[in-house]
Amino acid sequence: MQKLNYTKKVLAIILLLILQATTSAQNRNTTDSLKNITAETSHDTVKIQAYIQLSCEYENYDLDTALYYSDRALKKSLNINYKKGVADAYRQKGILAICFDDYNSADSLINIAISICREINYPEGIIKCFVALSETTYKKGEYRLTLEYLLNALKIAEDNNYKMLKSLVLGNLGLVYLEMGDYEKAIKYNLNILKIFEELNDKRQIANCNLNIGCFYIEIEELNKSMGFFNNALKSFIELNDKRQQSKCFTNIGIVYKKQKKYKEALLNFNKALEIDIINNDTYEISADYNHIGTIYSKFNKNIKANEYFAESLKIKTRLGDKIGMASCYLNIACVETKLKNYKIAEVYCIKSIELYKQNKVLNSQRKALEQLTKIYNLTGQYKKAFNTQNKAIAFKDSLFNIEKIRKITQLEEKYLTGILEKQNLKLKYENKIQQSKIYNHKKTHKIYFTGLFLSLFAVSIILIQYKKKNNAYKFLVKKNINLLNKEKELKDIKEQKIVNKPNNNKKTTVADNLKEDILNKLIQLLDNEKIFKKFNLSIEKLAKQLQTNKKYLSIVINEEFGINYIDFINEYRIKESMFLLSDPEKNLKLSISGIAEESGFKSLSSFYRTFKNYTGITPSKFRQEAIAL
Repeated sequence: MQKLNYTKKVLAIILLLILQATTSAQNRNTTDSLKNITAETSHDTVKIQAYIQLSCEYENYDLDTALYYSDRALKKSLNINYKKGVADAYRQKGILAICFDDYNSADSLINIAISICREINYPEGIIKCFVALSETTYKKGEYRLTLEYLLNALKIAEDNNYKMLKSLVLGNLGLVYLEMGDYEKAIKYNLNILKIFEELNDKRQIANCNLNIGCFYIEIEELNKSMGFFNNALKSFIELNDKRQQSKCFTNIGIVYKKQKKYKEALLNFNKALEIDIINNDTYEISADYNHIGTIYSKFNKNIKANEYFAESLKIKTRLGDKIGMASCYLNIACVETKLKNYKIAEVYCIKSIELYKQNKVLNSQRKALEQLTKIYNLTGQYKKAFNTQNKAIAFKDSLFNIEKIRKITQLEEKYLTGILEKQNLKLKYENKIQQSKIYNHKKTHKIYFTGLFLSLFAVSIILIQYKKKNNAYKFLVKKNINLLNKEKELKDIKEQKIVNKPNNNKKTTVADNLKEDILNKLIQLLDNEKIFKKFNLSIEKLAKQLQTNKKYLSIVINEEFGINYIDFINEYRIKESMFLLSDPEKNLKLSISGIAEESGFKSLSSFYRTFKNYTGITPSKFRQEAIAL
């Protein structure tokens, strides 16, 4: 068997090499032209730019050659003190370091490039550097930082009217928004950019857009549409001889097949991606391939083999420092160990994944991991722990809306009752077998069955009652909290209650009582009456200046009076304002979610979504939907 597998791998490598040889003809003209420039021109700066372009050309299929040309560009630029060339060379070396999964070196090299670009006022170079930095953070799952880099790049591109670079940045932004769940923005960016690149007939960027749009359609379960986009992208990347992007296409096609429950086809495509990534020595993608293949073997109930793939993926993720990837591997292993009934091992891995998701504030995945831990506790009869763990899954932050909490708790209660019923039924079946082996008394056998039936009906009745209570509680909380949002006085009562219940840290204040009272009164006036929090750039320094005090005193007053920091304090006002707008029928019709975010004082839609969900426990869209229903 091992010999057969080895033969298959050799054949796969030979086929890929043949494919590379047949498809590289298109790129050969460009490469040959650049080589001719380096051989014929006497202008050093022209040679340097040709070296950079050659490095970019080889980047997709020959990293060693790409590195050779970037080194030549850097050396020659340093010799003649050509700073633009130095900046470009450092940036390109940083991009190659990303390809080698050396993110620390990549960050250092690209930051050197940014410093030089700023020194010589080279905005185009700065944009490209920010885009490169965004790739390292994206691969590590640090989407907030990725978004920050891309938004900086976008601003520079807009300020300098760089249309092509702006399009490239918007494409990357669309991908990040997709990961963050802002599907409307993701598809809007990518469809607009696709149109631009089709007009320019830029095949590579058209293929990238097709790939990104396909990912979007996966998220909204439009699987046939996503498959069409992926196949178009794959065809283009084969023509362009871009092996790395071909691998991504195979991976995403595999994901579509997995969602369609066509597991054999999914495994075939994941293995195709793995073969390419092994040839390219792309360890980041290899680790993702192992993870995907592991999930398929889990579907085939080949759990030991699945765990082997998860373990291999985990090794790579750990070495790369990809904490989100590590957490995903831990959770997958926990799921498999649960199926194998190794509940203690499953619990350990599940807790590890929860800790990493918590550190990186990935709330949705943290909740999934907590739900898996709840399942483990239920299966092991630890119902109290299960109940408490499920509460943690929905209690990331106290909020005005407790609908989700009631629903989850009621579901857990139903599972709890169902678990008891299943245990009782198993016990009855076991007792029945013993009775049948010892005595052949039909009356006793019937009594056992009747008892089981009675218990089943009793448990089902309890579940139905709990289900009814859940629905009633759900409706009651929606109405109560919508009414709460429409009454300013009640919101002020909540605020006053927070002040009364603020934490006592037994520290003496450094602000005199009369000064504190003056600052507090002016602060409430500005926030409640003038709604100064609507200014998205309202820093603590600016607010302190308006209050005729300094930021230290203002920070102390907010902390001591409200028990939270400045940012959370201002965001609380913004979220309450947004809830008023979302529940106002007139505003609801006029403003989009993005408009409401801006009207409430948020600089970006992603920040609004994240803060709103942390504060209320639900998304703005869900809040508006419930408000309209009432």
